[in-house]
Amino acid sequence: MSLSAALSGVGALLVDLEGTLYEAGRPVPGAAEALAALSARGMPHCFVTNTTSRPRSKIAAELSAMGIGRALTGSSPRRLPRGGIC
Repeated sequence: MSLSAALSGVGALLVDLEGTLYEAGRPVPGAAEALAALSARGMPHCFVTNTTSRPRSKIAAELSAMGIGRALTGSSPRRLPRGGIC
């Protein structure tokens, strides 16, 4: 199934971090490319996590170091309730 077909009718995505985009501090193969494809299609997406031991700014920096953080815009992530980053 193509990405366009899979996303048909979807208005936005919530993307979990640990185990979906990275695992044990290493990016999941294809994660950065998948996020780039979502961005190229104009698909709104936010990252969510149940991690509360690290501030959002540190998580955003870790994502950037893994090549995943390019999907985040602005110098500081927007705060969402319960551990989300947009």
